[in-house]
Amino acid sequence: MLSPKMMRKNHELLVAANRRIEELENQNRQLKLEAKNSAREAREQKLIVSEIYQNLGIRNSDDGALPVIKKFRELQYRLN
Repeated sequence: MLSPKMMRKNHELLVAANRRIEELENQNRQLKLEAKNSAREAREQKLIVSEIYQNLGIRNSDDGALPVIKKFRELQYRLN
């Protein structure tokens, strides 16, 4: 049988462990929410870029802003 001192120590350790588990679960929920929001924002940004490409008559590519910059330079050249 455990002494009262050992039982008290075991209880303290158990309480501390449960607190830590709860903290980690909260952190996990927060990180999942942040990841979900980041994924949503990335999808929205991808759609915006796709619309820009489409409205400028540029085929989608992985070149980021470069085709858009080239298109604007071309349009600027035509205006001058």
